[in-house]
Amino acid sequence: RLLGIAALRPIAGGLEIEAGGVSLRFLAHEAVRRSLAPAPLAEPKIGVVGMGVRTRSLKAAADALARGGVRPAVTSADRIAVAPADAMGVVLDFVL
Repeated sequence: RLLGIAALRPIAGGLEIEAGGVSLRFLAHEAVRRSLAPAPLAEPKIGVVGMGVRTRSLKAAADALARGGVRPAVTSADRIAVAPADAMGVVLDFVL
């Protein structure tokens, strides 16, 4: 009720809420595994398992991670994913 019914929409494997330029996705376990693969996930848990950050530059994100001594688990033309062991227990996903 706070965000209005238009803010809630079905997506593959769950629901998405958009409000103020922020997108929150609530996914079933299998949808999470498909979405975050091939970044290594620990056993299924309840709560936040991943966080996506939209960026204008994957190179800038990669450079910032490198300066912090973080080596991405997955790097592609449109995505950088950091493993949970390096991101406080969640997959940290940088996307264009």
